[in-house]
Amino acid sequence: MKITIPEISWHNRDPVFSLDVQAKPQDGWYRLATAGTDTHVVIWQLRVLENGAVSVEVLSDLTRHNRAVNVVRFAPEGDILASADDEAAVILWKKEESSDIFMEESEKENREHWTVWKMLRGHLEDVYDLCWSPCSLFLFTGAVDNAAILWDVTKGKSLSLFSDHKGFVQGVAWDPLSQYIATLCSDRYCRIFSVASKKIAHRIYKTVLPIQNQDDTITEKTTKLFYDDTLKSFCRRLSFSPDGELLLTPSGIVEEENGTITNVTYVFSRHNLAKPVLYLPTKDKYTLAVRFCPVLFELKPLPKEEGATPETAEAQEPWEEHGNLFHLPYRMVFAVATQNAVLLYDTQQPVPFGRLSNIHYTRLSDLSWSSDGLLLVMSSTDGYCSLVSFTKGELGTPYVGKTSKASNTDKQNSCKVAESVNKVETEMEEESKTKTVSSSLAESIKPSSKTPEEVKPGHKTSDAAPKKQMTVRRAGDSSKTTKRIALITLSGPSHKTDENTPVARAEPLTTTATPQTQEEPAEVDEETRKRFEGEAVTPSKVTKAPSPSKTPTGKTPRRTRHLQPPPKHDQHDQHKTTVNSPRQMAGNVCRFFTQIKELIIWSWSYLWALWFLLVLAVVYYLRGPLKITDNIAMGYPVHEFLNVS
Repeated sequence: MKITIPEISWHNRDPVFSLDVQAKPQDGWYRLATAGTDTHVVIWQLRVLENGAVSVEVLSDLTRHNRAVNVVRFAPEGDILASADDEAAVILWKKEESSDIFMEESEKENREHWTVWKMLRGHLEDVYDLCWSPCSLFLFTGAVDNAAILWDVTKGKSLSLFSDHKGFVQGVAWDPLSQYIATLCSDRYCRIFSVASKKIAHRIYKTVLPIQNQDDTITEKTTKLFYDDTLKSFCRRLSFSPDGELLLTPSGIVEEENGTITNVTYVFSRHNLAKPVLYLPTKDKYTLAVRFCPVLFELKPLPKEEGATPETAEAQEPWEEHGNLFHLPYRMVFAVATQNAVLLYDTQQPVPFGRLSNIHYTRLSDLSWSSDGLLLVMSSTDGYCSLVSFTKGELGTPYVGKTSKASNTDKQNSCKVAESVNKVETEMEEESKTKTVSSSLAESIKPSSKTPEEVKPGHKTSDAAPKKQMTVRRAGDSSKTTKRIALITLSGPSHKTDENTPVARAEPLTTTATPQTQEEPAEVDEETRKRFEGEAVTPSKVTKAPSPSKTPTGKTPRRTRHLQPPPKHDQHDQHKTTVNSPRQMAGNVCRFFTQIKELIIWSWSYLWALWFLLVLAVVYYLRGPLKITDNIAMGYPVHEFLNVS
């Protein structure tokens, strides 16, 4: 292990708030992104030398932010970079082939060309932290506006707003198994949300912990788990383990009986997220960020603890052969950043196996591992970054077991979640679009075989033929495989008819005779039949029958059980009803006020014209007594004419 602190101006000697190493290393070098208060996002090239030192070179300087940039993160796929600033803007950058045509003078000096792919707007205040989904299709951000937003990167819009927080959202994390997303807030809560339902699954605030007293006795005490808003840091960067089994949260505290506070980092198991299974004390230095090494290592032959299960002749699990804190066949390494030091832990022992301290003048701000686990980068608010390089095998032997393919499984699960989210959105869009295609769907809807004249008083009808389930193809999706979705609701004419529902008579349809016996319909005269049946229309143009209170002729009033002709109205009554309708009265009132408004406008125009003419007349009338023209023509000075000394 060797530490290198390059003496370069990372961000004009301004504080560096965040950094991240690209997941896909290049041939012999790594790509690093840093951000700070100078509003710049800088891409660096890191190359590990033979002596263990690290050389740093600038690749690109991105200058689209207008305020301090708080966090940068590469997508797991490595081709997109996300950055968020104090202006509530989240910018997605994508590397493209260099082209000097549309570049600015400052950008032509860059060795790589990164352009703004998309900009996400949804937060109201500073964005403090963000994280990617394993499939690089979704983004999760937390901000000062007491909210966290789940984004769809491909569409560039938000999918869900999590507004349950009562303080600043200072840390977010995405479960590698795509089941949970976690937030750590200044209101002393750690919230775990379900990715599928977008609802809160766990709200972690306080719990009962065993505390050792001064006389070495252990007592259980209810204690709050996290700092409040008095923590002197803007970030609380929590992290899931690469396999998703563990969740580590910084900024934890343990309140003892004598009033003292011990700073700790809590470890939660995904099988019981309501209570921590372990806490790692750091005494008087609070923790700010946690980051797991993405590489899994084989277990080390550590001695077992006293009181462990004795060895037997039967075959044991890998975690039973050696000392281990968790029932895992592999070992995971993670780094915890405190105010002025970095502690290196693993999942086999509760004490750190490495400590990096006295490397910066002010507090640390962020951590990042390389994808091969051979490089650890730390940023500080003093404007510098530290690079820690490891030799192969120094941290351990990479694990090659059944879970070595967990990354592919996680990516598949995440993609399945993405498909489910898109499917739900599509179904919601299709349901809203059914109203727009109701006219075309109505052509395939057949009315009931029974007509109003076949209904006897006091007898309700039922559909003669079963309803046919309608399907519709998604619009604008010709390139994809055809998919039919069953309609839930249809806007259009109703299938059901009864004796109290007026129905427009459609054209007679040829139907096959059925052996069922039907009662003969009641005799109705031709005039009554025409009034109730109306004009013959096609099913595609069937419209909803107007209410009897608004149409005085042609329909049976509701609640009427016997076929009776409606009351007749003369032309005078019909004209009176039409004139006094509320809609026409409102239209008349609107037209009246419009005319008044136009009259007032023209009146003001006339008044201004008259005033202008009056001023001209006064000037012409006073031109003679003043004798302005004569005095000027005779050559008198102007000050004599005006009697000015």
